[in-house]
Amino acid sequence: MSRFQKIVLIVFLVLGIGLRGISYVSNRPFWRDESGLALQVQAGSYQDLVLKPHTASPLGYLEGVKCVTSYLGYKEWAFRLIPFLSSIFALMVLSRLLFLWTSSFYAVLGTALFSVSERAIYYAGEFRHYSTDLLFSVFILWIFEKCRKSPSSGMYFAFLCVGSLSIWFSYTSIIVLASVMFVWVCQIQKSDWKPFVKVFGIGLFFLLNSMATYFLTVSYQVDMKGLSAFWNQETYQTFLPLTSLWKAVSWLGVASFGVVRYLFGLPIDPSKSISYSMPMGFHGGGIAAFYFWGYALFIGVVVLTGFVLMIYKVIKYKEDVSLERVFLSMVVLVIVASGFHRYPFYGRFMLFMYPVFIMCVLQGVRFFSERRKFLIPFLIGAVLLHPALMSTIEAVYPKVMTDLRSAVAFFSTHRAQNEQLVTVQCGDMVYDAQWVPLQSGKDYQVFSSEGELQTFLNQKEIRSFWFLYPLKDRSKTSMGPVAEKTLNL
Repeated sequence: MSRFQKIVLIVFLVLGIGLRGISYVSNRPFWRDESGLALQVQAGSYQDLVLKPHTASPLGYLEGVKCVTSYLGYKEWAFRLIPFLSSIFALMVLSRLLFLWTSSFYAVLGTALFSVSERAIYYAGEFRHYSTDLLFSVFILWIFEKCRKSPSSGMYFAFLCVGSLSIWFSYTSIIVLASVMFVWVCQIQKSDWKPFVKVFGIGLFFLLNSMATYFLTVSYQVDMKGLSAFWNQETYQTFLPLTSLWKAVSWLGVASFGVVRYLFGLPIDPSKSISYSMPMGFHGGGIAAFYFWGYALFIGVVVLTGFVLMIYKVIKYKEDVSLERVFLSMVVLVIVASGFHRYPFYGRFMLFMYPVFIMCVLQGVRFFSERRKFLIPFLIGAVLLHPALMSTIEAVYPKVMTDLRSAVAFFSTHRAQNEQLVTVQCGDMVYDAQWVPLQSGKDYQVFSSEGELQTFLNQKEIRSFWFLYPLKDRSKTSMGPVAEKTLNL
């Protein structure tokens, strides 16, 4: 690696850490999912999180957050500390993985792309497990490649520890581990039985860990009616079972584009209008639509070219394509696993597939640049400038999905003195609602103003309230962690 490449690498690593730090210290108010998860962690003991699972988050992740918040306090920044640290380590480990896999030029390019990836930055400041999924995905791939190239008892033990830990912190790591173990076993020479015994023993230990995870938490979570209904909605329709070829191909395209959209910060969703999630200063239609869809088409061509080349390398070459085989195995396993309808392989749930798509981008860029050298500056700019722009916009105008701080502050200030309120929780998603109190059964009443809500609160029969998306003006916030205030009402 040349001195210039080292400087560029350091600059982008520092930039990536800085952007993730901005996302973390901006301390956005909790939104619906974060608030509900924070309430469970705060209210339950370590044993309760094992015996009474109520979310789809991994047990190890919840226990880790419980440990952190028990010592640092139930504050938003404490709940988000593990995702933030996971995002930093994921950036560092992915960079090391890229240098093991490809030349220094493309390794720096891949590191630069990931450092400015807007969604990876955003989830560094959100109290969900997506950054942890990404960390363990790249960590498993990196340590597998290290084991393969420099086999030793220490590296095998490190792989055993990382893989075992990942199962408890990230459900999607099971797909990565299964892909790695399959490729590893297939590549071991029949006459070389010692590595086979080690790999077989590691795989057996992973299997036991997976079974323990399933019986402790996953078996309960997959039977939750709310989650099953959510994951079976039309947005998450899957490739299998193959009832309609067109629907299967459509899902594959939408799911793949969802990862690309997150990786490059594209504000467009093929299942929604062009104006959906449009960044500050852009408007749906016209030039904006032409730019975003044109850029999406260009990136799609690059990624698809890289994926085809990856398949070609696996078929043609016999050695030094271990990672490519693992990536293809991950794709196949995602397609198969989607057919069980037990996990929504779409959007933020697919963050663990970032390494696969970054490799496809680098393969595609290499293919076009080797044939037309003059395209290299254009390709580098096209790959990096747009994600960097979206990340800058996110840093200046951070997205606030729900201003729950203002909701709790207003509720605490304006409630009647004699009112005996049970709890304030998060309800079903109603995007246009300002306040959604629970009256009886599942009947909801939507209020268009704080005055209407205050009048409703004065009624003595009200006992429990569900709220979300309380203020249309998302810039209004007040101090204090929502989970703590919610429980102390």
